[in-house]
Amino acid sequence: MRSQRTQRTASGARSGKVFVLFGLLLPVIFGMVGLTVDGGLMMATHVQAQSAADAGATAAAMDLLHGQSAATAGTTATTFVQQYNGLPNATVTVNIPPTEGAHVGNSQYAEVFVTAPVKTTFIPILGVNSTQNVQARAVAGYEPVTMGEGIMSLDPNGNPGLSISGGGNGGGLSVNGNVFVNGSGASAIQLNGSHADIQAQVVDVVGGVNNPSNILPYSGSGPSPLQTGMLPQPDPLANLPTPASGMAGVNLTVNPAPTGNAFNPGIYTNSISINNGTWTFNPGVYILQGASLTINGGSTSVTGNGVMFYTTGSNYNPSSPPDANDGQGPPPSPIPGNPTFGSININGTGVSFTGLNNSSSPFNGMLFYQRRWDTNQISISGVGNNSLNGTIYAKWANFNLSGNGNFGAQVITGTVSLSGNGNITLNYSGKNLGKGNEVFLVE
Repeated sequence: MRSQRTQRTASGARSGKVFVLFGLLLPVIFGMVGLTVDGGLMMATHVQAQSAADAGATAAAMDLLHGQSAATAGTTATTFVQQYNGLPNATVTVNIPPTEGAHVGNSQYAEVFVTAPVKTTFIPILGVNSTQNVQARAVAGYEPVTMGEGIMSLDPNGNPGLSISGGGNGGGLSVNGNVFVNGSGASAIQLNGSHADIQAQVVDVVGGVNNPSNILPYSGSGPSPLQTGMLPQPDPLANLPTPASGMAGVNLTVNPAPTGNAFNPGIYTNSISINNGTWTFNPGVYILQGASLTINGGSTSVTGNGVMFYTTGSNYNPSSPPDANDGQGPPPSPIPGNPTFGSININGTGVSFTGLNNSSSPFNGMLFYQRRWDTNQISISGVGNNSLNGTIYAKWANFNLSGNGNFGAQVITGTVSLSGNGNITLNYSGKNLGKGNEVFLVE
């Protein structure tokens, strides 16, 4: 009997020890379960928060690319995180420019911090707060693409923004670079003629093309470079300043006298008209203040290496140019001050121009620069033996090129129209100005 009592006592003691041991290990067991379940939940939320931060930063950078304010971009980023990525309770902090990392102080970039709360189930047993936060960070911004735009039609109402017409064995356009058209119409790119086609590295258009089969790869075989329905591309030269007092290479001499048969840089209030003979433009900036540049005649020989022609209004003042207030919107009517504008017209052969060659100037590489509110057409025809090298920039004007030839030129204008029975080749890849921007997630 005593042996049975002893056995029962020993068994009860062992059971008690087991219960005590289980009680001691229970928090550890719950802790392990908590680390597994709640830790997994926190890791999943972190992945979601990082994706949301990436999306928010990219959306904010898109706003900045298209000229929206930092406040608007910040609101967009918050909307993308909380609404579109399913984190309504997340705290979103947007810094434009970023405060950390490689892009500190650069207003082309947006930094997004996301703090997302996670409600845990098991780890509070260990005395840990039931609500934990996970954090994520992302930085996105816009940067110029390396190739640069060969042709860019900026006017969103340009229909067509780019037109090519021609017959016979010509009328084609070949671009070693990108073609971008902001026009939104069904025929924003209009190709008319038996050989009206485009060969380019990339052809992007907001609207459409009347003859998409005539959009071809730049060289060899491959898929079509055409992409329609693109977002509008902002002006890559939006921040280009106006020639003014104190700028490198800007000569403010008014109507400088020619040196023999050579023109000199300065401000021209009288138009320059060349109808025959051999003429040279010495290197520098030529400011056409309400004046025109006109070159006519098949026997004319005109050369200008390292030159830029800036066409502006009759009310231009180099100390305080009204041009600086043009902004990015279309020109008002009337334009304040009611200035008169000249134009650029080249009709004939034997013209050779190379854009400004001055690395200390913001206009380095520019050939024709037209005041943004000047809508006069830039017209160049009979171009078979002409040589034009540099950027042609006229934000709200049409650029008309008729003929054929091979040019180291880049065209960034409101609209572009090309015609003739020959092929036009633009090869501006890798040059200084006018590189279109694209958004990148960088951190």
